[in-house]
Amino acid sequence: MSDNLNQLDHEAQAVSRLLVQFSESPTLQGYIKALMSEANPIEAALFDTLTNRGIDTAEGTQLDILGKIVGQSREVIDASTLTFFGYVGAPTNVAGYGGARYLSEGETLITTRVLTDDEYRVFIRARIARNHSKGTISSTVDLLSFMLTSTNIIVVDGLLPATFSVGILEDDITANEKIFLSQSDLIPKPAGVRIDKLFTFPGSGAFAYAGASGTIAGYDVGQYVDVF
Repeated sequence: MSDNLNQLDHEAQAVSRLLVQFSESPTLQGYIKALMSEANPIEAALFDTLTNRGIDTAEGTQLDILGKIVGQSREVIDASTLTFFGYVGAPTNVAGYGGARYLSEGETLITTRVLTDDEYRVFIRARIARNHSKGTISSTVDLLSFMLTSTNIIVVDGLLPATFSVGILEDDITANEKIFLSQSDLIPKPAGVRIDKLFTFPGSGAFAYAGASGTIAGYDVGQYVDVF
């Protein structure tokens, strides 16, 4: 789709094309506008159909259609594992202000839950990437980059044979996205290989020993990775 795609105003365009000798006639202009008055709503409907069917712009039923095309359901199992806003001492997975979304009225914390549009987009992105993945390290990085819209992802050999670990910059992933990744099959892996750990790492000041590259820090200063 062209980046220069613009919605037309057919009434204004029709009037602008009148010959000079008729361009100052209000009667003719009104007649032309009346003829073109139905074109603008049709243009708007067609424009919405064209521009609002992408992953980032589709909503509701349109997003459901995209999910069906790629084979990804909007429902998730055991929604009690998701993180919602709550105060200290709440009996479920909670986070403070700015850390999680609010629980909707009537929304259950058990069995299945229908994903919101924003949450569903993450799953659809991941399913598309997984459908085209070959299970290589580079394709795994590409998948997560596409899913999380992040370029700060690493894949390293695991501590055990035939395993690997995945690291993501802590600022590029939400609490719920961590749960989605850890409890789904969205990360591809070759036959006989499993994921050892999923972890986040700080943007700067990560703990490491002397000689390591990057912005690092030592004991009592550096931040450890967070396994999820």
